[in-house]
Amino acid sequence: MRYVDDEWVCYQEVNHAYAQAIQQVGGDNAEVWVQDFHLMLVARELGKLGHRGARGFYLHVPFMPLDIFATLPWSAEVVEALLAYDLIGVQCDRWRENLVATAKGLLGSDAAVRASKVTRTIPVGIDPDRIAEAASSTATTELGHPGAARSVRADARQVSRVARQGLADPGLGADPCRCARLRCIALARRVAAKLYRFADVGLVTPLRDGM
Repeated sequence: MRYVDDEWVCYQEVNHAYAQAIQQVGGDNAEVWVQDFHLMLVARELGKLGHRGARGFYLHVPFMPLDIFATLPWSAEVVEALLAYDLIGVQCDRWRENLVATAKGLLGSDAAVRASKVTRTIPVGIDPDRIAEAASSTATTELGHPGAARSVRADARQVSRVARQGLADPGLGADPCRCARLRCIALARRVAAKLYRFADVGLVTPLRDGM
């Protein structure tokens, strides 16, 4: 791990800037919901600005165990600021337990009680029934043009073929351009569901981080 004082200063400044923007837009009593590890200090900064509304926070990534988190030179300050939120959501019970244990290890029993009170396990995922319903249609008109489904299948087959070849000869899979085309576009849920159905290969990464 790499810890740099200047980056910590920048992190604090960014959180303060976000708090100022929230205060300007929402005022002193606005209910605030903050997302992810980039903004762990926002609730503290809002308090300094006189904000009195409810403040919620959701952590999409794992909250690491105490022994790892404590290596951060500013770990106690981060946890203390995090506990300024009225509600903290995490993906699973283990991450909640890590947060409570870290609060106790760095700040003491009172902080652990506070962490236990405000932290909730709130899993985030998809509605599988709605995705299955959207994928069940055989129509391809929503995919943009009649050949879109064939294009998706061709891409998937190419990925599968190169991946299999790469197992025998890693050099064959070294060039990502030979595997697939990256398309950075927004898709409606019903369209994405159909593409999932038509594909022969699915890649989900990373396995532990985020949702």
